Amino acid sequence: MKKAGVILAVLGAVALVGAVVLGLVGGSGLRAAIEAPKVTIEGGKGVVELEEDTDYMIFRAQNAPETVLCEVRSPGGEVLPQQTKGVTLNLEMENGTWTSIGSFHADEAGGYAVECTDEVMVTTKSATDAVGRGVGGIMGSVFAVMGALFMIIIGLLMAVVGNHRDKQRRGQGGY
Repeated sequence: MKKAGVILAVLGAVALVGAVVLGLVGGSGLRAAIEAPKVTIEGGKGVVELEEDTDYMIFRAQNAPETVLCEVRSPGGEVLPQQTKGVTLNLEMENGTWTSIGSFHADEAGGYAVECTDEVMVTTKSATDAVGRGVGGIMGSVFAVMGALFMIIIGLLMAVVGNHRDKQRRGQGGY
């Protein structure tokens, strides 16, 4: 029992180190999302400079109506198709909460005309995906730390109890 307890405590310590690393990786995903360029289009109409071969997401402002319609035109004037998904993403920013309403793909770099029925924000899809990875990494890290601490505590208890039993057996064997 003593040996098993020591092994469990050591495994718990290794898991604890892994959990901390997982949290750091998750935090870096959130940092990437926070630092990603975001363009707010006040009044819903404007031109944004976008990169080539990149996916973008459109978010409506917190105080905007539930249904905000948008049209995005490429630098050549073509209307871009937009995808909407059943799952919405909310971003908490210093200027309020933004809710995803759609996404589109920019094939070429240049100025894209965005015309919406209310204020919107445009950011890269990779930045918003980083939010999910970051939150998942941090939450996974929290649970992994709790599990690792549990393993360490149980392992140490097993080692102490096992050591006590070994001492008792040795004491009884001499009589």
